[in-house]
Amino acid sequence: MSIQNKLYMGIDIGSVSLNIAIIDEHVNLLKSVYLRTNGQPILALQNTFNSIMNEFPNLDGALATGSGRVLVSNVLGITCENEIMAQAKSTAYFHPEVRTVIEIGGQDSKLIFLEPDERDGKLIIIDHALNEICAAGTGSFLDQQAYRLGISIDKEFGDLALKSERPATIAGRCSVFAKSDMVHLQQEGTPKEDIVAGLCYALARNYISNLGRGLEFIKPVAFQGGVAANKGVVKAFEELLGLAPGELIIPNHFFITGALGAAIMALEDSNSPQLRLEEAVSKLKQYLEEAANKPSQGRMEKLSYTRNQIASTAAGSTKSEEQKIKVYLGIDVGSASTNVVLLDEDKRLLDQIYLMSEGSLVDSVKKGLLSIAGDRADMIDVLGVGVTGSGRYFVGDFVGADVIANEITAQAKATLEIDNTVNTIIEIGGQDSKYISLKGGLIVDFEMNKVCAAGTGSFLQEQAARLNTEVNKFGEHAFASENPADLGTRCTVFMESDLIHHQQVGLPRNDLIAGLSYSVAHNYIEKVIGSKKIGERVYFQGGVASNDSVAAAFENLLGKTIIVPENHKVTGAIGAALMAREKRDGNNSRFVGFDLRNREYKIKTFECKHCPNHCEVRSVTVGNDSRSFYGGICDRYDVKQETTDGSELPDLFREREELILSYYREDQTILDSPTIGIPLTLMFHEELPLWATFFQELGLNVVLSDKTNRDLINKGLQLVLAEMCYPVKAAYGHVENLVEKGVDYVFLPCVIDLSRETEDTNRSFNCPYIQSLPFILGPAFENRVKIISPTVHQAKETDNLDQVMSELGQRFGKKAKDVSRAIKAAHNAQQEFHEKRRRRGQEILQNLAQDDQAVVVIGKPYNVHDMGLNLNLPKKLRQLGLLAIPYDLLPLDSVELSYCYECVGWKNEQNLLRALVLTKEYGGLNPVVITNYGCGPDGFFVKYLEDIMGDDPCLLLEMDEHSADAGLRTRVE
Repeated sequence: MSIQNKLYMGIDIGSVSLNIAIIDEHVNLLKSVYLRTNGQPILALQNTFNSIMNEFPNLDGALATGSGRVLVSNVLGITCENEIMAQAKSTAYFHPEVRTVIEIGGQDSKLIFLEPDERDGKLIIIDHALNEICAAGTGSFLDQQAYRLGISIDKEFGDLALKSERPATIAGRCSVFAKSDMVHLQQEGTPKEDIVAGLCYALARNYISNLGRGLEFIKPVAFQGGVAANKGVVKAFEELLGLAPGELIIPNHFFITGALGAAIMALEDSNSPQLRLEEAVSKLKQYLEEAANKPSQGRMEKLSYTRNQIASTAAGSTKSEEQKIKVYLGIDVGSASTNVVLLDEDKRLLDQIYLMSEGSLVDSVKKGLLSIAGDRADMIDVLGVGVTGSGRYFVGDFVGADVIANEITAQAKATLEIDNTVNTIIEIGGQDSKYISLKGGLIVDFEMNKVCAAGTGSFLQEQAARLNTEVNKFGEHAFASENPADLGTRCTVFMESDLIHHQQVGLPRNDLIAGLSYSVAHNYIEKVIGSKKIGERVYFQGGVASNDSVAAAFENLLGKTIIVPENHKVTGAIGAALMAREKRDGNNSRFVGFDLRNREYKIKTFECKHCPNHCEVRSVTVGNDSRSFYGGICDRYDVKQETTDGSELPDLFREREELILSYYREDQTILDSPTIGIPLTLMFHEELPLWATFFQELGLNVVLSDKTNRDLINKGLQLVLAEMCYPVKAAYGHVENLVEKGVDYVFLPCVIDLSRETEDTNRSFNCPYIQSLPFILGPAFENRVKIISPTVHQAKETDNLDQVMSELGQRFGKKAKDVSRAIKAAHNAQQEFHEKRRRRGQEILQNLAQDDQAVVVIGKPYNVHDMGLNLNLPKKLRQLGLLAIPYDLLPLDSVELSYCYECVGWKNEQNLLRALVLTKEYGGLNPVVITNYGCGPDGFFVKYLEDIMGDDPCLLLEMDEHSADAGLRTRVE
């Protein structure tokens, strides 16, 4: 009788999947399991043990790894080890030649560096990195995008990515930002394969930047974890890391490398406890029963809701039997759904269609139009067509729209038609959330979610899929919960991490779903409404309003009755149709017909090289002659819209840019003189005249970086060593651009404080990031270029500017008299720049008529005057016929701040406050404020803004690498 080999099990229980490996004492793999847990990891483990119990009743050793390892270890009484050790153990055994390990799972990613031990030659870990709390760039992120695009993640996703010849540019620093980029690309007609490939490259860039942080990926490299199955991501890593064939190794059992490593560790551990699967199943069952009955801690109030306050439209959805129906067609093209409605001449709703877009904007519109027309298309006379939603411009061209309206206006129009007493609208769609405040039938305030999609429909869909629950059953589960989980109000990805944690400790699914309902309402109240007013007549609409548990959560949190209109899913489309009806002037509609199956459209992508921006522009040709362009930040190629070109208005931003650049002598080249590079970013949007004049007067060659463009930003993102605000990320790209230009030095001063024009504040410091800029950026350019980083004080109490300039002159071997002359010229240039811009501002204010309306663009100089960072916002304002005034042209030194602001320490924030006060006091001026996600000083300023402006209109725009035209245009319009 043969002696049976000893058996060892490795259990890798992660955020998305359960992986099991059973090996014998010779490390032969006898059994492997890769199973998605659908939000119930302990139950999945119990079921798996049940299914393999007869085959492997007793194991001689077992070890748990993964994010749920401690729980499994405690329940089963086995040892556990972290994932880094398990992944490294498996790699060292099967691929001892590997020096770098890339591991990307469902919610976690790891980077491991291996090196042979000098003593015995065995591989040891010399360094490692883990993704932090954010799951950007992990498998769950790709799962979500595949679900949104309506394609299979297992094979179709990767195959589709390989077909792309020009991957789209997508932000990868945050999965929510990336999702926003993806949605906007869809709405501009970008081919699906280019979007999918762009997602793969975004994930790889994010991984290299976030985990690599400038470290070298030593070859050969192993790629393991579930994401290694994705051919598109494999290609992206090979290209971005410059790997030749054979230098990126994908292990045979890449799905279960963690479990294999755990099994090998169990084999090597002589004290590894035995595991009887029958007993293990009993322990797991007992744990699940105890967890379900555990008393609640930190839970929310039980949900209850009666939909007894439903407002109705003038007529229900009925199909007319008339021989010839005269209708108005409304189309709402959103981030997740396409909605189509028909209204008759009396504004009654005749029919409606609500479709999930599934990644194909054109196909969903075609399907929606065919479906709503049915077999009666010839009997329908379309008098007018209105299109709204973030894809409105492309679809407007495609269908022949008469009116293209922004979503805020369309939603308000429809709701006021239902009930003219409404004063607050809560609208939550697939990717966007909107707050609209109404008074006397007019919009008096609005807000949209800025960068985060937490608490939107797409988030709920993704979590329903994770929990293996149908969306239409979501409310049923939520109302069954006695103790809803408190998931907080954090970012979508963080909330997902909390959800996974609760799953792994066995919290019942009903409690999690009820907690998600609360989290949607919490997120909306905190991130969208903020300190804005909630009226007494509150309407809740959009796709998420179908979920009674979310409406119940709003009622519980706000203490107000929440009214859900009958046709809440299609209010945007109804509003667009009503606006088309209002506009009709007797002319025939531009509508091209319901059957657009044969209507051709072609998309051609090209790089515009007419300026340093090098925008990737998509040319969309619809039919024979209708052509639109998307993707450019200037107006060279612009989407069709009903706006003026603004040519009759002065372009004050162009004037200021020409003025500041006039102090830079581009054609001055002095042989045998050093070249000093100045990045055209951050404080140099204010102080370029000072420093360019100084270095040029010293006889040095000065080179400026290119204007901010997408390529420059992407290069900067690859170099970022820690999460920073958007302008600092862009600064990396500016310095990289100067290095590529071959400069000898890069000038990055450490500017601590700035001069004060008035005495109403105590000090005038720079932002901490700008103060420390040379030390933040320096490590990324070590040994590549010399960085000059003097510490500069410009405040009256600490002024050392002239001394710093003198020392710089000495450093370059210049005579004292020449240095003195250069310093004087530099001060004169900066003063002249200051006087000229303020003089121009006075001219503009004096010429404003009493009833003229103008917009003051307020923000840090590097936000307001960098068209690459603000997506050419000033041009968009001019196209709407608005005079756009840079805030720093205004007489800010004439404004004395209230004593309560005397401790505001940042010079930029002081100037922004002065601009707000002046705008508030000067009739006809309205502020548009630009900020960035994660800006510390602006976190204070936004609260001051609310105090100063009160009920006066003000638009706050948050700009980041994910920003796209669609969202910006909606807010501006």
